[in-house]
Amino acid sequence: VGSRRVLVNRHTGEVIGDSAPKLRAFFRSVTDWHRWLALSGEQRVLGKAITGWSNLVFAFIVLSGMYLWLPRVWAWRNVKAVATFKGGLRGRARDFNWHNVIGIWSAVPLFLVVISALPISFPWASALVYRIAGETPPAAAPRPASPASPQSAKTTVMPIDGLDAAWQHATMRAEQWRTITVRVPATAAAPFVFTIDRGNAGQPHLRTTLNVPRTDVSASTSEGFAAQSPGRQA
Repeated sequence: VGSRRVLVNRHTGEVIGDSAPKLRAFFRSVTDWHRWLALSGEQRVLGKAITGWSNLVFAFIVLSGMYLWLPRVWAWRNVKAVATFKGGLRGRARDFNWHNVIGIWSAVPLFLVVISALPISFPWASALVYRIAGETPPAAAPRPASPASPQSAKTTVMPIDGLDAAWQHATMRAEQWRTITVRVPATAAAPFVFTIDRGNAGQPHLRTTLNVPRTDVSASTSEGFAAQSPGRQA
């Protein structure tokens, strides 16, 4: 129910609880700060806007720094002066040399990190990726409703009829999988959605989505990374 994580023995179905609850709680806290400044409910929209615009400002800082650091005349002597450490310097001269060298060699990976985060923060940046790939951007998904407060929250019973057969089908369809997660829909008419991961959870090209109908597992459909459009892959 909700975002609760339950681990079970895949052979017996016995609930074995949560693994490393303190470590998981720590990373959840880090994720909340990184994405929403640890804000919750409706305030998450504000938190995401702040982190997104902060990231955009950081992109300007990285680009403007590269412009300031790079020499106006491209000659090896000029490039070497700002891209390599110099010995024998002291005080402000040493600090300036270190700042230039570390900044130049860090600018490229930092720029890639910042640019790759823009489509996550801004719909216009996400749409731009699809347009660069020559595709029409997909319609924006509706914003999910804010989670209810503990006082007003109600327990929702998810229909799990057919889950055993669907799970067996998913494990047979998967090859050399490391983790399989299932999303149980709120209605009995919707299929079970399995995410089959053959990697370390950070490799989308090793992840497959399998939709398994409750009434006929043979009618399941799957989508892997290779079947996605270039825009979605990007």
